[in-house]
Amino acid sequence: MNDTTIVKARFAPAPTGYLHVGGARTALFNWLYVRRNKGKLVLRIEDTDAVRSTEESTKAIFESLKWLGIDWDEGPFFQSGRKEIYRKHAEDLLAKGLAYESDEVKGNHKAIIFKVPESGKVAIQDIIHDKVEFDCSFIKDIVLMKSDGTAAYNFACVVDDCLMGITHVIRGDDHLSNTPKQLLLYKALGFKVPQFAHVPLILGPDASRLSKRHGATSVEHYRKEGYLDKAFVNFLSLLGWAPGDDREKMSIDEIIEAFSLDRIGKKGAIFDLKKLQWLNGVYIREMDVKELCSYCRGYLESLLDTEENKQKYEFVIALVQERLKTFAEVVPLTKFFFAKEIKYGRKAVKKYLLKDGVLDVLDKVLSVIEDADDFSIENLEKAFVALKESLNVSNAKLIHPVRVSITGIAASPPIFETIVAVGKDACIKRIKDAMSFIKSGEFPYELGE
Repeated sequence: MNDTTIVKARFAPAPTGYLHVGGARTALFNWLYVRRNKGKLVLRIEDTDAVRSTEESTKAIFESLKWLGIDWDEGPFFQSGRKEIYRKHAEDLLAKGLAYESDEVKGNHKAIIFKVPESGKVAIQDIIHDKVEFDCSFIKDIVLMKSDGTAAYNFACVVDDCLMGITHVIRGDDHLSNTPKQLLLYKALGFKVPQFAHVPLILGPDASRLSKRHGATSVEHYRKEGYLDKAFVNFLSLLGWAPGDDREKMSIDEIIEAFSLDRIGKKGAIFDLKKLQWLNGVYIREMDVKELCSYCRGYLESLLDTEENKQKYEFVIALVQERLKTFAEVVPLTKFFFAKEIKYGRKAVKKYLLKDGVLDVLDKVLSVIEDADDFSIENLEKAFVALKESLNVSNAKLIHPVRVSITGIAASPPIFETIVAVGKDACIKRIKDAMSFIKSGEFPYELGE
């Protein structure tokens, strides 16, 4: 490749389901490489499998790529509309005696099959894996065109990569075994061979290939669960690639500037969900609270049904911002602020409400809240300090029963901010309800608790 050749890579998903995390990383690495080298990215939809390919999957792939910020310069091209192109090149090989027609006819056409040399070796000079050799004696003849008239994967891939001017094929190393077959076809067709970079697979925590048994594997799942696009791209970029220093949080511009194929490792990368959650939390904590509110609103829309709830929404989001790892977590962390009736965690009730002396403490707290004319954080804090001293109890024995009574859970934002956000009338009602539940021994528990 000379200095004037434009770098061109491609992302070529099969539209048979949602965009998998592994496919998303492949798309990202291709995108990063062409953006770093001022090249072009081609999007090709490999939909030759008419049975499994769907418009719904194609749309889902487009939406996931858009969410990730991965755009393309050419395409999308659909292989299903390029059958005649593939057939022409297959018939050329047939005419040259490099292929033959199958005797068995299953569809409307005879299958066209490439004759693999009986001896010799095929060598790949891979950017990541260096030199890899394959013995031709172990490679079976390669189907070019199937009897149903569609092109086989390896053949369509070679024809498209050549005609679309692909200079770099960056893909998962599960395709490494396909490469010697494709190299034989490049040579037979007289096509220029692109450079290959086979990226090690993404692995689950047990070091086996990432799959559904490890949990969700689609990009769409992580979008719906409330991961920020910038955080997810940052995380994906570091699965198998490193910038050469200790940076973990990087902007997309920083990633592009640092990206190179020679810094991709040879071993599989572990998909560490806890690290993704940590990184997402870092991004969330840096957000402006108004921006965070816009991201969280969709998860709480049904609870923002009163003017009072709408007015305190931003205050509540600010209270939990430090604790959020995903936007979806805003529901369990804040729903008690907005709900008309709360449910209780079984463990929280047992630990903090079903203890001797709790009813007396709550009765005194109820009086403090009812008598508070200035329902502010500062005033409540002063009143609780005075109450603690008069009752001669520890801070924990005063605060924990109050927290569980008004939230239903054992952990919440700072107690006085929480009381103010819940509101005076709601706090009074909830403390009275909690006292009644303690006396009866019957609590409305949260399902699963």
